[in-house]
Amino acid sequence: KIIESILDGCFALVCEEQGYIFDTRNYSRRSIDEPANESVVIGPREGFIEARTTNISLLRRRLQSPKLKVLDETIGTETKTTVSILYMDGTANPELVKDVVERIKSIDIPALISITDFEEHMVERKYSIFPQLISTEKPDKVAANIIEGKVAVVIDGFPMVYVMPAVFAMFMQ
Repeated sequence: KIIESILDGCFALVCEEQGYIFDTRNYSRRSIDEPANESVVIGPREGFIEARTTNISLLRRRLQSPKLKVLDETIGTETKTTVSILYMDGTANPELVKDVVERIKSIDIPALISITDFEEHMVERKYSIFPQLISTEKPDKVAANIIEGKVAVVIDGFPMVYVMPAVFAMFMQ
């Protein structure tokens, strides 16, 4: 765990039999800005950024409920990209949450560099003409879908969040 933490940018202090890990990371980030691809005339003008923790806090600010659950998984044997699964406990179908977690755990790749690497492992029917997941840059859109019982996936390093399952009516809004 100490080696993984050091590789992740933390500071470790080891004394005799005990080790202490200190999170001293301070990454430069771009500020929260209006989404580039999903501009609105009326409504919030905040968009996701590349920092997973910031994106989760944008969602928590809208969904201030103890029922909002966050599960973290890691993808990539070399990159160890953190992926967070968000859902409302008691609203989301437990089988859906279990399916999403299992699909993410089954992704066995060395690096998650491109968002298409994630997408191709998450879709069930690869040749369907209808998308099975939706990506968005808007926290309010994701929060609304989580309240409806959908599952959101936040990936560290990518300025969009996936919502699943996608249903045809979502594309008509």
